[in-house]
Amino acid sequence: VFVKLKAKSLPIEKAGNMITAKIKNEYYDSKDKLTFENDMEVSCKDGIFYLDMKNYLNSDAFAGFQGMEMEIKGDNLKFPSKIKVGDKLNDGTITISFNTPGMSMNMSTIVKNRVVEAFESITTPAGTFKCYKISYDVESKVIMANVTGKAVQWFSENVGMVRTESYDKNGELGGYSVLTGIKK
Repeated sequence: VFVKLKAKSLPIEKAGNMITAKIKNEYYDSKDKLTFENDMEVSCKDGIFYLDMKNYLNSDAFAGFQGMEMEIKGDNLKFPSKIKVGDKLNDGTITISFNTPGMSMNMSTIVKNRVVEAFESITTPAGTFKCYKISYDVESKVIMANVTGKAVQWFSENVGMVRTESYDKNGELGGYSVLTGIKK
């Protein structure tokens, strides 16, 4: 599965030592069809970049759960400003609970073993970026199924995610996304 990502920076807010930015993301398939879009909020405080795991959710995926009470709890993934190859980064969890009379359901995803593997240049349709290559393990629990896999992200300090890849438990590439444009 190939996904193109176009990001547009929205106004940046500053309050004390906290900087918050809003980013509008548009995701396209290989035929340039818009598959979904989301607005994400990122922040930076005391030299640490925070990315709330709730930003990864596609709200369209929850259309079938209308009428149910839903609670989403997520951690922030942290990217220190003094990041270097070999660093181990924090783990993160996101949990979604659905409740309706007579039924409740929980889904969760755990991102763990985040390691900065390399610092390298990567080229996408949006340009060439110097990126930290970060790998991690993913465990998802949906209803009664457990799914495990691995993922790799290329993170540029001045841009954010430039490329992502996800692999199943056998190491087969399941999907990837690349940054195709940046609008200011």
